[in-house]
Amino acid sequence: MDKKSLLQDSQEMGISSKGKKEYEKFLTGGKLTMKQSIIAFCYDCAGFYSNGKEDCEVDTCPLYPFMPYNKSKKDKSDLVTIKGFLKTNISAADMEKLRLEQSEIEKDSG
Repeated sequence: MDKKSLLQDSQEMGISSKGKKEYEKFLTGGKLTMKQSIIAFCYDCAGFYSNGKEDCEVDTCPLYPFMPYNKSKKDKSDLVTIKGFLKTNISAADMEKLRLEQSEIEKDSG
């Protein structure tokens, strides 16, 4: 599907919610920040929230912790924030270590 068709679908079927403005800005050639890109992605992935502003509950998605309507009670304080990540010069190997540590923490607490 081309961007013009997606824009039309968003305008016709999408409800006013977090991500709509950003998604439509992207489709019309606008530049987005990383945060805007994430909420635009969630808007698209959730079918333009056409069934309401709800938590997608796709906890296997790497962007789920940042999903605009995430109702998870999970403590997000130990997650690497987008802003913090961008200010850090971290190697892929170090990032993998962080993912493994996070996985272990989740297993122990779950």
